[in-house]
Amino acid sequence: MKLIDLSPFAAKQGERHSITKPRVVNQHVVATDGRILIRCLKELAVDPGEPPEGKFPNWEPALQDLDSQDMHWCRVNLGGHCTFCRDTLVLRIDSCKFCHGSKGHRCECGTEHDCGYCDGTGMEPGDRCPHCIQLFRGRRLDRAYLKLIHSLPDAVIGAIGLVPAKPVFFRFTGGAGCLMGIAE
Repeated sequence: MKLIDLSPFAAKQGERHSITKPRVVNQHVVATDGRILIRCLKELAVDPGEPPEGKFPNWEPALQDLDSQDMHWCRVNLGGHCTFCRDTLVLRIDSCKFCHGSKGHRCECGTEHDCGYCDGTGMEPGDRCPHCIQLFRGRRLDRAYLKLIHSLPDAVIGAIGLVPAKPVFFRFTGGAGCLMGIAE
C-alpha cells in the first residue's frame, strides 16, 4: 500500500506556523489547517519529519462523534469538473491588468515566464467560485477539501443530522478526520 502524505492537509506557509506540517502524536500522524483535521496510523503515513515550533491544537475532541451510531456514511461524490472556474476555485472575469491577457512575458534572458500577478492565466484574479461549494446534509463544503478527501484510499464521509454548524466526518483506510463547513 502506498504511504499517505498528510502535508496537503496542513496549513500553508505564512499561515499559523505551528500547524504548517503534520506531526506524530502517539500512534498517529495528525495534520490540520484549522478547517480540516486528519489523523492516520503512523505506519501508513509519510514520515512528517521534525514538527514546527509551537503548540499543536488538542485534536481529539474534534473527532469524538466519529463513532456515533447516528452517522450516515457515503462515498465522496465530486460530480464533474467545474465549468465555471475549471477547478481553479477562483472566478476570473477580466483580462489581467499587467499582461493584458498574454499570460506572460519574454524576459531579457530570452525565456518565457508566466505573469506573476495572474499566475499565467491571463485573467484578473477574482472571487471564490460559488459553484465549487457542495452541499452535504445541510452543510456547505469547499470542493477543494472534498478533492483532498476523495484522494484518500476508500474514503467515505458522514454527518450527524442536518446541523450546519457541526463538522462532516470522513474515514479512509488507516485513518479519519473532520471538515468544517463554510458559513453562509
